[in-house]
Amino acid sequence: MNSRVLFCIMVLFMTTKNSISYPVVNLASGMLTAADTDYTLSNIQRSLSNIQLTLSKMQNAKKKAIHVPPSEEPSLDLLMHNLTDVGVGTTLNIKLFIGGPIDLYLQSTSMYESPVNSPLVILFRPKQKTIGFNSMVADQFDIEEKRNIPIRTPNVIQLEIRLEETGIECTINKFWYKFFDNRFKFEQIQYLSVRGASKLLSVEIVSPPEDKSDYETDDSNENTEYLDTEEGSNEIDNSNENEYPEED
Repeated sequence: MNSRVLFCIMVLFMTTKNSISYPVVNLASGMLTAADTDYTLSNIQRSLSNIQLTLSKMQNAKKKAIHVPPSEEPSLDLLMHNLTDVGVGTTLNIKLFIGGPIDLYLQSTSMYESPVNSPLVILFRPKQKTIGFNSMVADQFDIEEKRNIPIRTPNVIQLEIRLEETGIECTINKFWYKFFDNRFKFEQIQYLSVRGASKLLSVEIVSPPEDKSDYETDDSNENTEYLDTEEGSNEIDNSNENEYPEED
């Protein structure tokens, strides 16, 4: 048993020990009765069973794959539907090929509907070496927040978007970070749209962990959903990044 599993067992045991009814000593004999001993062992076994169930839920998340239509050339307008179960605590892991300027939208309405509402718009501008954050309400942009970031093209980036109570955390390639104030209820997010010289390689939707009571009472709930493309198994390799000339 590794240290992580042992730590989880210790924490869960400490949280459940107060619910265990300790046996009452028979004052006449000074001994525990057989019924007292059996009751205590039953509580211990129940606690261990809950621990095993919790660890099983944590380590065996169900994966569901939905393929995005493959394309040989970068797409000029790629729209992915059905970003289900998106809410506070949800994380979107997006693997994206960049061949030039890109606009990425998380939307509550489709790009083909009017008006378009988007709680988060990310604007990659490799030529200017900038990235912008904005939102759109009824086809109207808010005030853009622009930052400098060195982006070479062509390139593959890993974008992590985490939806928090007060805003949206964005991490690029696990080192560049930005916090953007939220504009909508996250439950309204239904679409991911990428426009420009891009190719969407994979999208992974990670829901927030369920609490302990859910693990004990319902085995049907799962906490992770994956939406991967056929190219999703490719590893990100930026080791040859400098081989590409910087965009004029």
